Amino acid sequence: MYIRIFVFSLAFTSLLVYGHGDEKHDQQKSKSGEKQVNEYKVHYSHINESYQKNVKPIFQKACYNCHSQNVDYPWYYPIPGVQDLIDSDIEEAKKHLIFTGSYPFRGHGNPKSDLKAIKKVIQDGSMPPLRYQVMHWESFLNSEEKEKVYSWIESAESMLKEERE
Repeated sequence: MYIRIFVFSLAFTSLLVYGHGDEKHDQQKSKSGEKQVNEYKVHYSHINESYQKNVKPIFQKACYNCHSQNVDYPWYYPIPGVQDLIDSDIEEAKKHLIFTGSYPFRGHGNPKSDLKAIKKVIQDGSMPPLRYQVMHWESFLNSEEKEKVYSWIESAESMLKEERE
């Protein structure tokens, strides 16, 4: 009887200690995951550097009034009804993407999907919205500005090609 208890205890202990062939799964995952995170940090740093230099001034002109913490309210903002509309538009815009700071941006998507979304709204002309453009003519993106943004996005996407969506 004591031998059975001893054998059972030994078997149970070995299952606890060597249940996975003595592999340290958590350590392997964290090293692999850590390496991937560090690689993306380097990519994000390069993408942000290019963003700050080439794209941020374009976004400041066309996007920041709704997609940042730096809102420059127009003279007509205090008009009742208009103020509510502007506040509502800004609140909705910030749910999608906030450009304040650096890349990667804050938003509801991941950094790679944010790039795709930015490219799409510029291509289809839905951003900045027409009602905003009517009162803010400087918000239109000319072809040179669009090309700078597209070039930045393409470069960023190639750096992030292996990142999951």
